[in-house]
Amino acid sequence: MLVAYLAALAYGSLYPMQGWRPIGGSPIAFLTEPWPRYWTRLDLLANVVVYAPLGGIVVALLRRAELGSIRAALLAALAGSAVSILLESLQNYLPGRVPSRLDWIANTGGALLGALLATAWARQERRHPAWQRASLQPFDASLGLTLLAAWVVIQSHPQRVLFGHGALIDPPMLLHRLDPAYAVLAEALAAGGAFVTIGMLVRELHPPAAPRGLLTTAVIAAALLAKTLGAAWLRGPNLAFAWLSAGAQGGLVIGAIALALLASARRRARLRIAIVALLCTAALTNVFPVDTYHETMSSPSSAGAWRNFDGLLRGAALFWPVAALAWSIRRLAALRAEAGSIMARTP
Repeated sequence: MLVAYLAALAYGSLYPMQGWRPIGGSPIAFLTEPWPRYWTRLDLLANVVVYAPLGGIVVALLRRAELGSIRAALLAALAGSAVSILLESLQNYLPGRVPSRLDWIANTGGALLGALLATAWARQERRHPAWQRASLQPFDASLGLTLLAAWVVIQSHPQRVLFGHGALIDPPMLLHRLDPAYAVLAEALAAGGAFVTIGMLVRELHPPAAPRGLLTTAVIAAALLAKTLGAAWLRGPNLAFAWLSAGAQGGLVIGAIALALLASARRRARLRIAIVALLCTAALTNVFPVDTYHETMSSPSSAGAWRNFDGLLRGAALFWPVAALAWSIRRLAALRAEAGSIMARTP
């Protein structure tokens, strides 16, 4: 998780990683330069929020080393500060990116805030151990919940299809002339596949006694809200629901029906279904033609704080399918090992 977030953070901080140039002075000269003349509270908040997960992840790792809470939080803040200095220094070599001492301080504060929140959550988690399944390791549970939260957040970034992720390539020009009916079907299948993937992850994370249907609905609703708010922020309230195309509507219906039919499958079967649905969504997202909505939403925006998030969200959307696939394979291996252990103990 730490490696994936660092990669996404580097991608966002150095995006679009083009036009590298030499500089004449020291790359850390920004630490002693005057305060920036122009800054906004939204930009400051964005720099805090982006580094908060980093602090939380480092604390989770340090807890495994059995360090004290205060020491772990301070080391997490120090790690976040070091990462921020490195990335801010590299921004010197990119046109259009300006390193700032204020950004570094906000990043360090965000890492410390995330570390403190993670410490408080760990203490609260110990009071409610029944929330996790007995067969689910705490690390798997924490990582799974993080995947769900990250999936919701990346929906605020424009994608080619509803709930699309992992768009690594530009679609061939042939697909730009795809028949509209097939384009609607492709988007519906991609969105439905993502719906099923999330439903299966929720069912693997929570025990049968938990309201898993309600939890899945809440995650999907949160993702739709994130997409609506992102569209409204980028292009104004008039286009807040521009993402609700015919394909998107069909995908929500297909996903809900498919999940209702497949939810009663065995645990290992559900994970295999999640993997297949995940791969189908990623494949369809990569071949889907870039439509007018996506071009409009992806064009440069005047929202400065959004530009700070844009690269990070792009990186997270690229890495999320890989992380979800790895988590699902890990869970399959754990369940297979558990079944083998039970059979070995059976006389």
